[in-house]
Formats: sequence, structure tokens, C-alpha cells
Amino acid sequence: VNVGLRWHYSQWRPHLGFNLQPLREMFPFSVKLLITGIFGVVNGNIFAWILGRFYSTNDTGYYTQGYKYGYMGYSILWYMINSVAQPSLAQVADDPGRQMQVFRKLLRFTAYTVFPCLLGMAFISEELITVFLTDKWAGSIPYMQLICLWSVITPISNLCTGVLISHGRSDQVMYGTIALYIVQIAVICLSFPLGVLPMIAIYVGVNYVWFFVWFTLVRRRLPVRLTYIFRDTAPYLATVVGAIALTYVLTLPLDNLYLRLVSKVLAVAVLYVGTLHLSGSVLLHETLQYLKHKKI
Repeated sequence: VNVGLRWHYSQWRPHLGFNLQPLREMFPFSVKLLITGIFGVVNGNIFAWILGRFYSTNDTGYYTQGYKYGYMGYSILWYMINSVAQPSLAQVADDPGRQMQVFRKLLRFTAYTVFPCLLGMAFISEELITVFLTDKWAGSIPYMQLICLWSVITPISNLCTGVLISHGRSDQVMYGTIALYIVQIAVICLSFPLGVLPMIAIYVGVNYVWFFVWFTLVRRRLPVRLTYIFRDTAPYLATVVGAIALTYVLTLPLDNLYLRLVSKVLAVAVLYVGTLHLSGSVLLHETLQYLKHKKI
């Protein structure tokens, strides 16, 4: 069905001719992205290997479950954002001023969606793990929270690498990513004696520090400043942190696990959306207009 629909909507048709020229043109650029992706897969699984080799089965299991649930939220959100971000950045690559506007709009949208979802997941991790995996997996909770914190900064860093890719600098993305992974491996080796959680916490911290490396590379392409990043993301961060803090206080008396889970989700959502509405958020208005249009 999928192939049939693509055939129906696309004007392109396969033929028996074979031209190597496009492959020769794309290979120098795309092979660097391939290498970056391979290093990403290796780096993403290195903790499971280290824990399985040097730590107990329980530590490995807790980390694996926490990583799975934390990464699940990130992967869904980033797939949604990246499918729009990369083509949008590429279309305006020849106009730095216009591309900066697109970059900042994508940055605001990323903060608008990622902060409440991933920080919210970290907030309800205890209830989520207990409901879906039972309390015997309670040891996964801090791992899930750390992965959610890692996932907050990663989409923003990925927007920076998207700018570099739109300018054809897949080499900078490759070398920057390899350097990041080397630093992370070095940090893992140095923090190994501290235990699993401190090791992962330091690993997550490296990702936050490395954002400034990506930002420095982007600044060579766009007239963007750190103050712009702060101005575009801070309101959403402050709003969701405030909503979570207030919700935590309000739900403290609730003993029923299921009621507490539902109450936390609804309260944070209402407080977050309500605050944005009262502050006149443009993105919230655009979202509501889009949903209204889709309904019609």
C-alpha cells in the first residue's frame, strides 16, 4: 500500500538507466553523515555494554529500561521536528538573515514542545515505571530521569548541526561528533569508580557543555548570539518548571498511584497551556489555529 501510494503521488518512475555521476557528487558529503551515524549508534549503546561487562545484571536492566522509556519520548519528538527542520534550513541556506529567522523559529518550537514533554516525563517517571513495569523496576527511575534531561538539550544541539549540514559542512558535524564521543568515553573511564548514576550524570553534563561547541560553529554561518538562544527558550523552560513545581505541591496528598499519574499529567498540561495563553504566546496561538483549521 505504501509503495502504491508513493507511485500514485510521485511523478518519478524507475528506469533501466544507471548514472554514477549523482553518486560521485553525493558520496563525499553523505559518507561523513554515515560515519557520524555509525559513531552515534556505537555511542548510544556503550553504556549497556559497559554495565553488562563491569556491573551487575540489575544495574544493566535498570539502565536499559530507563533508557528505553526516556529515549522513546525524545525519538518521537525529534523525528517530528527534524522532518521539518532540515528541509526548512536547507531552503534558506543562501540567505543568512533569513536562515537565522528560521533557526530561531525552530528553536522556539523545539523548546515549546520538547521542554514540557521530556521534563514532564521525568516528573512522572516514578508513576510511569511503576504502572507499566511494576515497582520491582523502581531502580530504573533515576536512569529515566537522567535520559530525559539529556534529551532536552539534544534536539537543540541537533538544530545546530542541521544548520551546518544545510551549508554542506557534514565534515564539521562528523569531526565534532567524533570529538564529542571521545570526550564522553574519556569521561566514562574517569568517572567509572564513582558508580553508575554519577557516571551517567557526568555523561549527560558533557552533552550540555558540548552545545557551546556546536553553537560556536553555527556562529560562523549565522549572526546568532547566545542571548537569542536564551530569549527563545527561557520562557518555555520557566513556564514548564513552574507548572511542574506547582503540580508537585498540589499532588503531594494523593496516595493512589493512578490518580496521581493522571492528576500530574493534566495539571502540568493545564498550567503550561494556561500560562502560555495568558502571556499571549504566538506559538500557542498558531497551534490552536492549526488545530481549528484541521477540524474544519
